[in-house]
Amino acid sequence: MQKELRQLELPEKNTNKLSRKIRKACCSPWLLIDQPVESVLHNYLPMVNTFKALKDDPLALGLLKKFHATKMLGMLYIFHTVLPVMCNLSKLFQTNALSYSLLKPSIQAVKSRLTDLADPVDALSKDLAAGGKFAQAELTVTDAEKTFLSGMFNKYTKSLVENIDDRFSGASGILECFQVFDPLTVPTVDSPEFKVYGEVEAKKIATHFYPKD
Repeated sequence: MQKELRQLELPEKNTNKLSRKIRKACCSPWLLIDQPVESVLHNYLPMVNTFKALKDDPLALGLLKKFHATKMLGMLYIFHTVLPVMCNLSKLFQTNALSYSLLKPSIQAVKSRLTDLADPVDALSKDLAAGGKFAQAELTVTDAEKTFLSGMFNKYTKSLVENIDDRFSGASGILECFQVFDPLTVPTVDSPEFKVYGEVEAKKIATHFYPKD
């Protein structure tokens, strides 16, 4: 189906190399659905046409009804807009060398980006219109669907910002204290700051983790 829609003439041995498979999203942490969403959007038309060709099968028919719908495509657009921003924050904590001094500005930057994201419903309407990349899907965005999807997008980004605040509002100061353990930030031995280096941060860490001791 991908070959047909993209007008590709491929020998059989190259078909598996050039056609992209849809990544699995089941049983994965929610941030890991970023790549499956990207994959589904890239393969959306071949996927829907495959379901249509196999609609005598109950599973294919059920998937066709779910995916060949403006609301479903709109939700994919919302995820595709928001998840890369959240993944950048997640990856910050997954690096081999975590720079604690970057945590607070990185968290603020993610919150700012979430607030400033453009409404993906506009891009969806453009892509479904004549000449758009999903025009073959023969879907339209009604005013009611625009209102619903825009409302979902605004609620989603607002909830994410609130969730980030709940998780990090009281922790960012403590996390920044750990930067004193970075050898590159330690003053030289002959510096007057060497003897008192890290005392304030160490006291904050001690008070936080051992408040009764």
